[in-house]
Amino acid sequence: MSPVQSVGTALLFSAVVKVGSTLVYLVRRQVDFRVLGWMLAGGAPGALIGSLLLTHVRGLRESGVVLAIIGASVVSAAMLGLRGVRRGDRPAQPHPARLPWFTFPIGLEVGFSSAGAGALGSLLMLQCTALPPVRVVGTDLMFGLGLSLIGGSVHLAAGNWDQPALLLLVLGGVAGAPLGALAAGRIPAKPLRTGLLLWSALLGGVLLVQGLFYR
Repeated sequence: MSPVQSVGTALLFSAVVKVGSTLVYLVRRQVDFRVLGWMLAGGAPGALIGSLLLTHVRGLRESGVVLAIIGASVVSAAMLGLRGVRRGDRPAQPHPARLPWFTFPIGLEVGFSSAGAGALGSLLMLQCTALPPVRVVGTDLMFGLGLSLIGGSVHLAAGNWDQPALLLLVLGGVAGAPLGALAAGRIPAKPLRTGLLLWSALLGGVLLVQGLFYR
């Protein structure tokens, strides 16, 4: 499929899969709505603008520069976060009101590439809030769901999606996501945070490679 269709399909898949996962965290009351509100204040308009840019200026997606920059940023931030875990660092004075300034570019990037919400959102909360890792996951899933719904709706309306591919993706994703959410509540905080950061570093590396070798 075309790059534009792949982004639209991925955003719709992300929205569908995150519904089941977020329900688990909502029932457990592991979503911080105050932090979520600050994140969506910047991320929601960013996702809308990014999706509209991809829909109307398709040449934006033909460059790997943005993916490479985002990937390098994620890897760097993850390495700093792992250093903080090792030293036992936590933010001394969290300032969630600053989150919109960081989540706007995250939303923008998600809107025209469908990638980055989970990695960047988790890292942002781990570094800028005092939330425990399980609440970071729950809040980030809700954040990603919001961005995916906004971006996916734009691409759905524009016809930028592939129905057969979406159905195949959903078949596996809907079953796997709630199982992952249930497992997360049984993992101690420090190993979970370390795992989140290692996973973020891996995702960042993938984005970086895709950007450098994008054709």
